[in-house]
Amino acid sequence: MTQKDSYNGQIQTWMNRVLENRGIDAEETINNCVLIEQYALQAEDIKLLGFSYYYMAETYYGLNDIEKLFMYMTKALGFLESTSQWELAARAYNLLGITSMNRGNAPFAMEYYLNGLTYSSKNEYYDLQVILTANIASLYMNVGEYIEATRYLEQGYQVIKTHPELPDYYPFLCVIETGLAKCYMMRELLDSAWEHLLIAEKECLPCLEPVDLIYVKALEARLYNAGGNIEKRDEAIEIVVKMVENNFALLDYFDEFYELAQMLLEIEKEEPFWKIMDILEELTSQAKVINLQRKLLSLKIKYYKSAGDPSGYLQAAGLFYELSEVIDKENRFMVTTMLRLRHNLDRETQMRREVERENRVLQEKSETDALTGLSNRFKLNNEAEKMFVKSIENDEELAIEILDIDFFKGFNDKYGHQIGDDCLVSVASKIKELESYEGVHGFRYGGDEFILIYEGFSKENVEKFAEELKNEVAKIVLKSEKKEEVQKITLSQGICWGMPKATDKVWDYLHHADDELYKVKIRGRDGISVGKYFKKAVSGEENI
Repeated sequence: MTQKDSYNGQIQTWMNRVLENRGIDAEETINNCVLIEQYALQAEDIKLLGFSYYYMAETYYGLNDIEKLFMYMTKALGFLESTSQWELAARAYNLLGITSMNRGNAPFAMEYYLNGLTYSSKNEYYDLQVILTANIASLYMNVGEYIEATRYLEQGYQVIKTHPELPDYYPFLCVIETGLAKCYMMRELLDSAWEHLLIAEKECLPCLEPVDLIYVKALEARLYNAGGNIEKRDEAIEIVVKMVENNFALLDYFDEFYELAQMLLEIEKEEPFWKIMDILEELTSQAKVINLQRKLLSLKIKYYKSAGDPSGYLQAAGLFYELSEVIDKENRFMVTTMLRLRHNLDRETQMRREVERENRVLQEKSETDALTGLSNRFKLNNEAEKMFVKSIENDEELAIEILDIDFFKGFNDKYGHQIGDDCLVSVASKIKELESYEGVHGFRYGGDEFILIYEGFSKENVEKFAEELKNEVAKIVLKSEKKEEVQKITLSQGICWGMPKATDKVWDYLHHADDELYKVKIRGRDGISVGKYFKKAVSGEENI
């Protein structure tokens, strides 16, 4: 069942509209997110708030409205993590990482990416693992660490190759192969770079959206230039320049266009250089990403300097200085936002830990006998099978003991229920002492009946444990309300010991232990009977 399926009626309709229109109709997506938000605020449904805020932020990412992306995504994250919506949380961290990187704050970007990668790896979101490893690699490439970038790209490649069923297999493969090609190109290993780019062209291009050609053709132009193939270089440049006129998510493709513009400046291709620059300047201005605007200004400053245009140079340099001051303020805003987000997440984590602690307490109560403090029958049902399977896998011995208190009903009737309860608690305390040995587990089965499971002990050691328990119980002294000592307590103990096999069942051991207990009672009680487990029926073998 998906998240949206857990809601009915109008809520599910709104959620369906969000999921159907995301990336296609921004206005429709946001309108339905707002409707969900309004309902969620009234209903105090934080899971729905996380959903609505995430998809609003994602939509503003596509609209290049970075301020609203940041505002809604930081709102979303606390709700997503507190309601265990790990996939959306990983996606949120990825978009925050991209935004931080393009705002010039690589350390924040790395933290966001690594948080997203942790959630993706832990929950096996393979598509997100590929995206995040590629983005981390891009971050390393931006600071010139091409070997480390290659390591992350190869990690993403392994995920792709082991999961060819991924819906976006070919776009993912294209990103990884072009990333590897770029790393090798920057290390001047052109043959290796072409090898990876040709894989992207042959395997991926037929299956890609037109906009994804940007990754291939922009890099192709740079590789042809590095190899001196001017004709092919110019053909690739022409294709990319035409594509810059189309609508695209600025932050997804900015690096490709920017790096191509750098090359165009170096080879003095003014017309395509300015065509790319004009479009990028317009988009970065709309998106209000000051760091990207400043990067473009650095290219313009280089152009004006090489062209001998002092007026243009001074104007661009002055604007560069002004943007640098804005970036200082923006970085302070990002630090404040990061600290606020970290505080909110720490608070949510603390609240989640409190809830988990309370749940553990409730779980322990549900699995613990209220009177004796031993694990109860419910816990036995859960744990016995696990221990049995473990013994089979490790080829280890296992023994199950069933014991009860001799003549307990008469004892209880004679001295009263309070003394009866004291008797049960006292016997349980001796069983707990045995539990101090690793591999010994005690349970109250019901009434005056108890079960012990011994993991990894020889038949002789199990017999010693049973004797120790018998002797310790014999030392118990109970007194009536008149301070008079009551009768001594004795046990009847039946034990089945063996080396479980795959064809055996835990309940077979329990039944055989019950048979051994019956033997003790036939002999007069206050005794121990240990039998080695053998299969009956077909072979005719019996317990010894």
